[in-house]
Amino acid sequence: MKSCLFVFIFIFSSLAANNLGHWLPLVNLLTNKEARPQAGPSEGEWAELSRYNQTLTLAEFEHLIEKVFSTDESWKKYLKISEDKKQLLVLTNNLGVVAIDFLETERGGTAPARYWRSKDTVVESKVGEQPNAKQPLSGLRIAIDPGHIGGVWAKTEARWFQINDEKPVTEGDMTLLTAKKLRGKLEALGAEVFLTRETATPVTSLRPEDFLMEVAERFPDLENQGNRFQRKMEFWFYRKAEIKDRGVLINQTIKPDLTVCLHYNASAWGNPKRPVLVNKSHFHLLITGAAMPKEWGDGEQRLALLHKLFQRAHKEELQLAKVTVPAFTKRTRLSGYVYRGALGNVNAMDRNAFIWARNLAALRMYQCPVLFCEPYVMNGKADYVHIQAGDYTGKRLINGELRPSIYEEYAAAVTEGIERHFTP
Repeated sequence: MKSCLFVFIFIFSSLAANNLGHWLPLVNLLTNKEARPQAGPSEGEWAELSRYNQTLTLAEFEHLIEKVFSTDESWKKYLKISEDKKQLLVLTNNLGVVAIDFLETERGGTAPARYWRSKDTVVESKVGEQPNAKQPLSGLRIAIDPGHIGGVWAKTEARWFQINDEKPVTEGDMTLLTAKKLRGKLEALGAEVFLTRETATPVTSLRPEDFLMEVAERFPDLENQGNRFQRKMEFWFYRKAEIKDRGVLINQTIKPDLTVCLHYNASAWGNPKRPVLVNKSHFHLLITGAAMPKEWGDGEQRLALLHKLFQRAHKEELQLAKVTVPAFTKRTRLSGYVYRGALGNVNAMDRNAFIWARNLAALRMYQCPVLFCEPYVMNGKADYVHIQAGDYTGKRLINGELRPSIYEEYAAAVTEGIERHFTP
């Protein structure tokens, strides 16, 4: 309590001395009854937000936070706009406060500090160069993240099912095959391409058993429920540690201009040894946004979301998604996917249910623009036939229509979308 009081007195005195008139929003932040000191980013990591001073106007921030990055007004418990409308005050997980200065007008200001380059910057960098029609993506750095892990981990991830003696459907292996095809196509267009994984091996060095103590402390009621306890350790391994370490690889080593996350969608299939096939097939793309109350309340998620917001990643993600949709639909003729029910965890970004904002771990942790692809339905009757046909050259008759392999079709659509986006 003394440390919190010290933070309050220090900030209050500093603001008063500068006659900024921010005291009321600060009191609201520091007396937030739902906020408690919690483990998470260090004060130094929070201080990095100051690099976004003078990068967004208040109007731009309000549009992004209200229309894209939130599903309600719960963000206001942790973020406050100063009374003079010149700063955003951010509550840290240690109940400190970081201030970010708004840009007064859209003209001028500073470019947000980030490792990636926008489409406009990439295009401008080539002004004066002889156009290379065969390699329009030259100089572009792209990371491809094949979703899940596959291989021996497929069952652990619950991304495996099999019908009788037919070939098992394992999403992690399917995304890796698609990623390698996509890499070849993008490299042929001049891009420098990096995969987060080359095999069905986790990126993280951690394994489920490494979370034994953490799970036992966090969920004491599960200790005597062996299977549920094991599943929780596995979940923390593949859903938390794996994605976090992929984020470290992307943000600190690869530093791409764009990351493409490849996934295959599915409906609930029940028993993986006797899966239910459904009459569904659809496609949608996900971009960063739609954080819910509990997520804004988490310091680590709050910080990651603010990095994405102030780096203007949304503009790039949405523009890329919009040109990728027709590249998919003309090849697959798939319809969009509608999130039904009162989930409250998505924001629609177009009118046809093709583009949605969601607060997925990969979307917020990868600090560059991310295109998160969710085409097909693995246990859809039509798509299952396409998957069982495997990878092949040329076209085959699939469900009465000549089509390339599902992996080739997928990779070609993403390639076209990226080429359209970065070609003037």
